[in-house]
Amino acid sequence: MYLDQHVHEAEPLYKKAIDVLEKAFGEDQERVGTLYYSLGVLKASRGDTEKAEEYTNKALSILETANNNHPGVNTQERKLEIGKCFMTLGSLCKDSNPKKAYDFLRRSLELHSDVAAGPAETSEYDFNDVNAKLGNHNASDVAYTFSLLGQLSQKLGNFDNSFKYLTKAYLIAQTLKHGDNEPGNNVIAAGALMHMGVYFSKMEKYDEAHNHFKSSYDTYLNTHPNEFHPDVAPLEYQWSLNYIKLGDYQKASVVAN
Repeated sequence: MYLDQHVHEAEPLYKKAIDVLEKAFGEDQERVGTLYYSLGVLKASRGDTEKAEEYTNKALSILETANNNHPGVNTQERKLEIGKCFMTLGSLCKDSNPKKAYDFLRRSLELHSDVAAGPAETSEYDFNDVNAKLGNHNASDVAYTFSLLGQLSQKLGNFDNSFKYLTKAYLIAQTLKHGDNEPGNNVIAAGALMHMGVYFSKMEKYDEAHNHFKSSYDTYLNTHPNEFHPDVAPLEYQWSLNYIKLGDYQKASVVAN
């Protein structure tokens, strides 16, 4: 995607596209909202949380009130775009306001569930076949949302819910294809395994925690064999703490370094 390859050039092009669409179709056009969402993601990738929230909230406002009379509006696709907005907002405030982030992420799941389950479903959708229903990209969003909910549940002290969310994130991530890797070799699966390790460590099940930390590390290596993924650093920190709990200070030192 252009955003991935030319991040510093993307912003003025997005803004120009927004200006053209607003003049042609009005400010409430769905494609305008989608572009504002892309701007929010761009700002988040640069660490500009304030602007990322501003653009994502702008996208959310447009998408929630988009004029259905505009040609090409697809209600189901719009729900997924709104779900992405809530997911991004939850990600942006997960450290500053975990409860607010949790509510955003639950809303994102509800919207993805509405689209994946369809009108025929009478019971709560379990997301077991979300990849088949929504495709790899949207299923990736769902898995990431479950993973964030698991992390936030730990922060909020609800460890049982945390493990359920992380398990769901991992199971969905096992179906995801990432580049040329085999399904399941992706950072969402690795991250879910890491936080499951944290869960077991807090439950004082240190051997089980060790197994999950090792599986997480192996998954990161399989996903990015030729580069050091930034999430490996916090994994190694948690793993070293777990070794200390096991009384193995030598391995704790090796992992930490």
